[in-house]
Amino acid sequence: MKMQTLAVHAGQQPDPSTGALNTPVYLTSTYSYGTAQEGKDRFAGKNPGYIYSRFANPTSSALEQKLAALEGADEAVVVASGMAAISSIVYALTQQGDEVAFIDPVYGGTDAFLRNTLVRAGVKVVSYSSDDDFVSRHNPNTRLVLWEPVTNPTLKVVDSRKIIAVAKQIGAITVCDNTFLTPALFQPLSIGADLVMHSGTKYLCGHGDIIAGVIAGNGPLIQRVRTVALKHIGVPMGPQEAYLLQRGVKTLPLRMRAHCDN
Repeated sequence: MKMQTLAVHAGQQPDPSTGALNTPVYLTSTYSYGTAQEGKDRFAGKNPGYIYSRFANPTSSALEQKLAALEGADEAVVVASGMAAISSIVYALTQQGDEVAFIDPVYGGTDAFLRNTLVRAGVKVVSYSSDDDFVSRHNPNTRLVLWEPVTNPTLKVVDSRKIIAVAKQIGAITVCDNTFLTPALFQPLSIGADLVMHSGTKYLCGHGDIIAGVIAGNGPLIQRVRTVALKHIGVPMGPQEAYLLQRGVKTLPLRMRAHCDN
């Protein structure tokens, strides 16, 4: 399916009990397991099924499938905000003594988190003034590289291919904040990025009525991020926000075309 069709149909199935075409808003914190053994098996990961909405919710799951399809990703996970996405990624994939690099500028909240909060966990943070600056003086011990291909809000353009090429040489994880382009205009995973993230608050939603974050990429990395984001930090997206973001994404290709025309 092409982008416009994926935006509408990916991740959506008629509700099995009613046939409703729109994904219902599942406003529940817990779920019935049928038997104690079934509950035990679900918590142990032996059987599929929902156990607690901090970990997974059917409304959010449908949205994650849609966003993974749009990004060309194995999986996606949705969280409470763009900052929740950034912090979950970094806490899941780095540890004390690692170095995180970013191409300056990045979103102000991201900059402040990296410089003022992440460093308190013993992670070194280094900024580079441009893609060429990173290419010329990168540290081979860098663990993770973060950049925005079009920066928020200065609209500086960063060459993602240069960043990815160097990162692959040194074995660093690449994280592209694609908030300002969206998968309608650019799919970082298709050129080798490991993870792509968004503040879903902005173009993905398009209606200015929610706060949301999105992370997409290969399955093993997403599972590590999901565990930290939902089980350890506890920043799930609520089902109402997931429903509204799913609604917004349906018109994403049309809206981005109009934005570009403007």
